[in-house]
Amino acid sequence: MMEKPNDSNYNRTFNFGESSDVKLSPTLNTQAAEIEEECDPLGQDANKSQQKDSDELGHLIAKVLRFHPFMRLFNVCATSMYLDKEKGARMRLFSRVHPKFRRACMIGEFAFTTLLAVLIILAIYFTIMKFFGIQITWPIVLPSPCLS
Repeated sequence: MMEKPNDSNYNRTFNFGESSDVKLSPTLNTQAAEIEEECDPLGQDANKSQQKDSDELGHLIAKVLRFHPFMRLFNVCATSMYLDKEKGARMRLFSRVHPKFRRACMIGEFAFTTLLAVLIILAIYFTIMKFFGIQITWPIVLPSPCLS
């Protein structure tokens, strides 16, 4: 029966250091550590401590409008493809190699942001209409009367 590996005998137990089928660059671990330490330009507000703000709704709207799911996807794909390049160089290189994916991400980002903005404007409009007591009716126009 094999003993349970701990930190001191992990590599020796599973022989990771002596594998002949995997040849990795010796600097790959340091590059991965540097990438992990980099500040994500799309998620700068993710790790900030939340302080109570008197304008919580404005903060929430600003946070929602700063959310970029398609550009985050593009950034993750570029990082995974070109780990050895600098942050700006990997994004430029990935966009040159994959222009259709970049365009799809840009269009998706525009559509997502536009949809959020329209939904926020509609929510504000309906709140104002309800506050002033204006009835909001939804007329249903049918070509012929319903027979039950």
